[in-house]
Amino acid sequence: MTVDERRWEHAWLLVSLDLVREFFRDLWLLIPEPERFQIELRQQLEPAFSDRIEYATNYGAIHYRLAEWLRHRFGDTVLRSLIFWVREILQYGGVDRQPESQWTALMHRLAIPRYDAPAWIEALCRHFKTDYGRAFDAAEARIGNTEHAPLSPWDSKTLREHEIPPASIRDSLSLMSGRNIFLMVWEKHCSGLTFDQLAEIHRHGQRIAEAPEIQLKRRKIVFPGIWRFQLAGYLEQVQHWRGTTPER
Repeated sequence: MTVDERRWEHAWLLVSLDLVREFFRDLWLLIPEPERFQIELRQQLEPAFSDRIEYATNYGAIHYRLAEWLRHRFGDTVLRSLIFWVREILQYGGVDRQPESQWTALMHRLAIPRYDAPAWIEALCRHFKTDYGRAFDAAEARIGNTEHAPLSPWDSKTLREHEIPPASIRDSLSLMSGRNIFLMVWEKHCSGLTFDQLAEIHRHGQRIAEAPEIQLKRRKIVFPGIWRFQLAGYLEQVQHWRGTTPER
């Protein structure tokens, strides 16, 4: 498989799992009727799983059929949304979503007085840290509760056959939920900041980045908020969808 095919293989498997369906909102999977979606997706996946040689050597064709099925059954909008999600939101490799990872750490540190940020930055980061922590702890508690529930037959069979430990799925849920919470809290507290204010936060983030307890590369710290331009349309969809879709 190519790198892109492996990413899609992981994505299709992930969104087929009962364990994951409960967290579609947290993961920003903008898929209507999640239960029906999973039932029909599994009907597409089962024949592919049955031929392991074909699955391993010709996954591109399998992915094509799955994408074609999704567009036919749920429409172009849902397909485009999933393509964006796989490309930008899915946490698959270690380099995925580094800006959110960087600034989660930096905003938490800049909230601490000993890092000598200006008073307004320290206060902003303190509010950010409080709201982030509250939302993340709630998500972690829900994810943790799944450890005590038995896997569904589909999840048990699929994870076993693909040699994926359930704990790694929970880790993925935690990472993506955390990154998404960061973006939502950033929108709440930082979307109205001016360029000069963002530049000042950037300078102080760079200043503390290489501290032993942080260990980030100063030159690799992205300008804060740059992700908003790439994610703008999707963030608007997520905010509308979360506001109109009931919790599951």
